[in-house]
Amino acid sequence: MSDVTSTPTAGAPGRPVLTVSALRRAFPVAGGGSLDVLNGIDLEIRAGEIVAIIGQSGAGKSTLLHLMGLLDTPTAGEVCFEGRNVAYLTDRERARIRNRAIGFVFQMYYLIPELTALENVFLPAMIQRSVPGWFGARRKARARAAELLAAVGLSERATHRPAQLSGGESQRVALARALMHRPDVVLCDEPTGNLDPSTKEGIHELIIRLNRDEGQTFVLVTHDPSLTQLAHRVLEIGVDGRIQEQVRPA
Repeated sequence: MSDVTSTPTAGAPGRPVLTVSALRRAFPVAGGGSLDVLNGIDLEIRAGEIVAIIGQSGAGKSTLLHLMGLLDTPTAGEVCFEGRNVAYLTDRERARIRNRAIGFVFQMYYLIPELTALENVFLPAMIQRSVPGWFGARRKARARAAELLAAVGLSERATHRPAQLSGGESQRVALARALMHRPDVVLCDEPTGNLDPSTKEGIHELIIRLNRDEGQTFVLVTHDPSLTQLAHRVLEIGVDGRIQEQVRPA
């Protein structure tokens, strides 16, 4: 996937990054039959946007994010990057796209406890290469990881392991890791759900700055009204498994 080549201003999104069409996801239930969670989702994410996805617990927010991030396969419909439906590719092909074009930030951080903050950030670059390839690329990858830790205010914590970091610091490391390959879009699943109010504010400010200064595109699944306020658009999943855009005040 190509990188964003310009930095759109807030409220002036660029090219389509990710398009979802007629997306459905049903899960089998005991005794036969199925439970329809998503029932025909249509949406488009454009470069430079912050889009928030809200809805009641169990409405399918995380399910939608996992489908958009190619972590799950839909029952029907399309997930398109640059006009190509990638939802039904092989696991290996989808993993390749995830590693190049999609960043993930989860509520639980998912840092590797044995690795330092710096090593956790450059881990995606290590995973996608062979051993000889990594030896050739490691200096550049470490420099990129150090640059990202500086961007999230954690240069002095680069050699610390996750157990030595606070929740807010761990989430900043997770955000830096998500940006390692300059992804087309960063998908965030309740990224401030485990943080105290003051730490949440720091993550909010970081998302705003990355969007404003780097043109980074974000999709935020959240229950947090203060995080929703960062978004250019707010999409709500209803109990019927469909999505609609909220009308924002001028």
